[in-house]
Amino acid sequence: LFIAQLHGAMDGIPLGAAACSGNENVETVLLLAILLHKAPASFGLTSFLLGSGSPRRMVFRSLGCFCLSAPCTALCMALILSVWGSNEYSVSTSFTGLGLLFSAGTMIYTIATHILPDLVRPARGIDASVHVLEMFSFVLGIIIPFAIEILHGGHGHDHH
Repeated sequence: LFIAQLHGAMDGIPLGAAACSGNENVETVLLLAILLHKAPASFGLTSFLLGSGSPRRMVFRSLGCFCLSAPCTALCMALILSVWGSNEYSVSTSFTGLGLLFSAGTMIYTIATHILPDLVRPARGIDASVHVLEMFSFVLGIIIPFAIEILHGGHGHDHH
């Protein structure tokens, strides 16, 4: 639960930095991505907590904290960048990129510590073919972004 809250909070760092960058396209894309990401994540968190027998009051409190974590962190990040005096586009853009890295890192940590062990060690009563399918899906999910990058031919920035 702590890692889910931390990941939710880390989503706010790039959003707050993007708000200070002045680039409305980046702000809009990040906002939509986070909103689209939060809906299934909130559903999954609620389902997990209810399925584990947690009291409804605790589930709703946890869900509320999870949903508010990104906006609160975004406001804090925007405040820090505005007080720090970094209204420069490059500084805000750097923090946007770093925030995305932190957010992705917390998700990778969650996957590596909580999801992968369950994939490697199948639960009792589950058919081995289901275990193989889950592992195949996980590996395919790792390979697809690399394949897209290779087929696309790079990230498209012209560095001089």
